[in-house]
Amino acid sequence: MMTWKLMLAGLLIATMPGCSSDDSDAAKGKCEDLVTQFCKSAVGCEVSGGLIEASAEASETASCKADASKEIECSKAQSVTSSYDACMAKLKSPPCDGVNQAIMEGTLGLPEECNGVILVP
Repeated sequence: MMTWKLMLAGLLIATMPGCSSDDSDAAKGKCEDLVTQFCKSAVGCEVSGGLIEASAEASETASCKADASKEIECSKAQSVTSSYDACMAKLKSPPCDGVNQAIMEGTLGLPEECNGVILVP
């Protein structure tokens, strides 16, 4: 398992108040959806780029989500910003060449569209 998967924590959560579009229950679910999509996309890029075998995709995705849940407390999410949908769209269509390069360099994080989209108190 790679440690790059933990790099999303600092980028995902903003601790400052801002314009929000959801109540806390919806925000918690959207936070979990974002983590799941990040992991699915990143691991999918690893498979398509030949960095891991397809047979390891499910276990790597599960490991990514487990690691992320240790770093990101989606249970504390209060709201999401209006840029959440743009973030999710970017995660669903990642530039795999760039993702895989960042994985190999240990620098993969969330795309810029995702910076601070989940707000916590």
